[in-house]
Amino acid sequence: MNAVTTNTNASAELADLRRRYGSLESIREELGLSRRQICERLFVDPSAWSRWTAGGQDRAPLRSYKSLVTMLEQKRASADGILAGPATKDAGIEGPSSPVHVTRNEAISLGWKFVLLLNTLAILYLLTKIS
Repeated sequence: MNAVTTNTNASAELADLRRRYGSLESIREELGLSRRQICERLFVDPSAWSRWTAGGQDRAPLRSYKSLVTMLEQKRASADGILAGPATKDAGIEGPSSPVHVTRNEAISLGWKFVLLLNTLAILYLLTKIS
């Protein structure tokens, strides 16, 4: 597949997503997130969001638009589960769990804590083998 065909397919997919879910700003508003919060979740600089939405045009990359659609679908699914209430639990069906949103700094901090935990466990294991 050549680059022109791939670009055409991506443009068609973007147009379809815009038609079905709306603009970037409408998705952000439905998610109930500020511009800063949406940028944290997409791991982009706020200036990127400004460029994408300048002049009412949606110029986000396809991968970012897909991420927004995924967040929106998760929110809608969790709202459906909440509206269904106890009836879903009585039927033995659990609704979808709400997504956990972690900022980049929190993720890095958790990653380092996990590395330290693994190192501690490795040292304890080696100490028991030496003894």
